[in-house]
Amino acid sequence: MDKDRRQGRTGLLIAVGLQVGQPVRPRDILRRAKVKLQRALNDYAITDNTQMCRNYRHEVESLLFKWLNRRGQRRSYAWPALKDALRWVRWPRVVIKHDLNPCRS
Repeated sequence: MDKDRRQGRTGLLIAVGLQVGQPVRPRDILRRAKVKLQRALNDYAITDNTQMCRNYRHEVESLLFKWLNRRGQRRSYAWPALKDALRWVRWPRVVIKHDLNPCRS
């Protein structure tokens, strides 16, 4: 992985709030990540940007999976368990919020 890609993921970690100094409960991490993802989607979910928003959402999910499984000997998450947890916090879906081309049908 090249340097720019690593820095992008680190910036995403900080933006989502996954790198914190003190121990945090998983449900608090999920809630915080949900709020930050929803803010990002509100800003960037515009016409013709759906695929990038989906990529961003997927990247946040993979980082959540990684960081929730980095808690030492504590119980880890498998993908189905993480998907259930995301459903529990009502994980936001990508929906176009701002249509920049109102003439399109």
